[in-house]
Amino acid sequence: MGTYISQKIGFGDFKRTLFNLIWPEVCQACGVGLLTDENTICLRCLSTLPLPNLRLADQDPFSLSGLTGLPLVSVHSLMAFRKHGLAQRLIHKLKYENQPEIGVYLGRLLGQELLKLGFPDHPTLLVPVPLHPKRQRARGYNQATMVAKGLAEVLGYEVLDAVLIRPQVTESQTSKSRGQRLINMQQAFEVPTGMKLDLPIENYHFLIVDDVLTTGATVGSCARVLFAAGADKISVLTLGIA
Repeated sequence: MGTYISQKIGFGDFKRTLFNLIWPEVCQACGVGLLTDENTICLRCLSTLPLPNLRLADQDPFSLSGLTGLPLVSVHSLMAFRKHGLAQRLIHKLKYENQPEIGVYLGRLLGQELLKLGFPDHPTLLVPVPLHPKRQRARGYNQATMVAKGLAEVLGYEVLDAVLIRPQVTESQTSKSRGQRLINMQQAFEVPTGMKLDLPIENYHFLIVDDVLTTGATVGSCARVLFAAGADKISVLTLGIA
């Protein structure tokens, strides 16, 4: 007579299993159905992501024009962002195809790599690059916040959306030259009046979180605003670096 093993299955697990029978989950990178132990991205695609280390730029990220002269602690990116590559495909789905779970998943991967470098460093705050409220309402979420949530799950940091605001709608950076990107981001962000923190602003290590680092214009503008407000330690974390 065989051995019977009794196992409690939560209602949430049951719903997920039933849902997957009707609408199977697929890999967000290749579209193939996911196995039971896979999540968001299949193991095959995960093994092909350009993840040899966190500093994947062919150039030193500190040399990017948007970061010139900034006393940043560190700049880390998870993937090499290449035209028509897997990283570009995933980030495009995150931003434009209503797939926020991709940001959370990749944020966890980035957090796991950061742990290997000796993070966490306390007190530390994750600061997603903000969207203008109008653009966030249209998209339904801020992709940088999704990445920050994944990072927070692994690193235990607090995600603080209130540190920076974007008071005006800026044009998309996608088709702009390096110089145009820098001009477009000038005075794009502000520290809100009366912002409250548990400690003085100079006591925190701020980790600015964004999806892609290209010229550094966006994250550089955020960093300059925080430095002007009195921040002492700032780093940059992105999913991709172009």
